Amino acid sequence: MKTVLYFFRGTCSQLTALNTHVGSLRAGGVDVVAVTAEPGGAAALRERLEARGVPRLDYEVRSDPEHKSLEVPVGDVFVTKKHEWDVSGPYVMIQPAVVVLDDDGVPIKECTWSWKTMGFGNLGELDKVETQPWNGPVREVALVTFRPVISDLLSAINERRPVKLSSTHEQVQDILKDDSEFLVVKKEIMY
Repeated sequence: MKTVLYFFRGTCSQLTALNTHVGSLRAGGVDVVAVTAEPGGAAALRERLEARGVPRLDYEVRSDPEHKSLEVPVGDVFVTKKHEWDVSGPYVMIQPAVVVLDDDGVPIKECTWSWKTMGFGNLGELDKVETQPWNGPVREVALVTFRPVISDLLSAINERRPVKLSSTHEQVQDILKDDSEFLVVKKEIMY
């Protein structure tokens, strides 16, 4: 069975989207593990997510403050950031990323995504990224708002290609009412 390692930070609507699609992912031969660097262990993490309004998740959620999950041999794709946190003190946050492991645990490079794989060099998370012209008022959004379109994940894995991206930017979400349309980054994806 293939495995998606979904690296997340904080409260994440992506976790709920993963939960919505976990059945079809598993039926397609793909398991899901969500990973965060938030300390405290899996039970404490689930409690914090529930307090933030995330529903019960039907897949593994892993607390990895030691960053052991980053040892997956996918190259320089992970972005980390020192984070001050009133719950447990400072820790090094892992920024959003997707790593897909094949049946033998080997990363499928074509399906790997992070802000670094978007081909923009060393942009900061609040730097603006220009988008392709589309039927909407938003021509650029902050890099920090980009996330994979979870409904495209299984197709991307089966086709061994990058997952489609969208933005969590409020104006973008008002226009893209469902994930049948996607915001396209005006830059070729780099690997």
